[in-house]
Amino acid sequence: MDLLQTFINFPKLLDEVFANIQHAILVTNPEGHVLIANPTVEKLLGYRQDELEFIELSVIFTPEDLNIFYPNLLYLASQNRPFEGECMLKRKDGSRFLAYITLLPFSSPGHRQTIVVMSVQDIDRLKALERQAKDSHRGDLVDVASGLAHEIRNPLVDIYMTVNRLFEAGSFDQGQGHHYDYLMGSLKRIEDLVRKFETLVTLPKPNFTRESTAQLLEDGLEGYLDRIKAQNVEIFNQVGDEIILLDRLLMTRVLSVLIENALEAMPNGGSLMVESETRDNQYKIYMTDTGSGIKQEDLPFIFDAFFSTKDNGVGLDLATVNRILEIHQGTIEVTSEVGEGTMFTIKLPWERRRFIRNWRLDE
Repeated sequence: MDLLQTFINFPKLLDEVFANIQHAILVTNPEGHVLIANPTVEKLLGYRQDELEFIELSVIFTPEDLNIFYPNLLYLASQNRPFEGECMLKRKDGSRFLAYITLLPFSSPGHRQTIVVMSVQDIDRLKALERQAKDSHRGDLVDVASGLAHEIRNPLVDIYMTVNRLFEAGSFDQGQGHHYDYLMGSLKRIEDLVRKFETLVTLPKPNFTRESTAQLLEDGLEGYLDRIKAQNVEIFNQVGDEIILLDRLLMTRVLSVLIENALEAMPNGGSLMVESETRDNQYKIYMTDTGSGIKQEDLPFIFDAFFSTKDNGVGLDLATVNRILEIHQGTIEVTSEVGEGTMFTIKLPWERRRFIRNWRLDE
């Protein structure tokens, strides 16, 4: 017995199934007039079934979504195209909640009649639990990082002071100064490792503000101006002055790391070209140096923690850069040729909301 025949033979079965679905279900025509709603709408949206029937579906959408997002949903329905995704909806009492909605258009075989079935799931609590789990996990990592840093730094200071006293007391034989230099260099490397590990794990939650991209690059370059001049590195700044939503301190760190990497690759001079463009809802920054380059076999791993192409590197700076860009919903890519130079490409979302929420599809 097929499903249709089952519902025909048991006419009340469909009503029971419809009534017991835990998501709010609204059946509309392509113009958005509600035809049927299940009882769950009262629990989720605050409307009785009879209140929603024959009124506009737009009553459950927030005012900021009525000009673009809502008309786009109706347009997709008119084209028999489904939609699913997260959005903010509004209850009868005006309170808002984050919902996951699906819209499925159905056309009757042999007829021109179309209906749209909209399912609404309240995911506010789910998102809150996800954030709580992430915050708890992050808190554990922060505690581990802080404890580890403390436990390493204390003996590290003692070792540093002991080695220094031995050297000053003449405990190193003449000609063994290189042993002292090696010990002090190793201690500094351990300290750098601890500090960078702590930075990676304890990155603060981003504070997104609208910032000037031109000023951002100036902030990144500021700490390296003397070194740039001393190394005879020429800077070609072709970054336009755009305003973009980001965390200023975190993104300044990204640029600082990339600038430092470029300078390390050009100890005897060269050039660093910084360019930008906006394309496909992305803001892109290109940083191209004329330095020593990176081996092709190393390129897939340079953003991995503790991987370094430098003899004394700890391999955490680029891992931190990658993590900061993940926080910004962005990415970073690299291309390089040994002896010719390296180009890093930063990609940031120009508009964090989906295309469907910003441009009318029917225009």
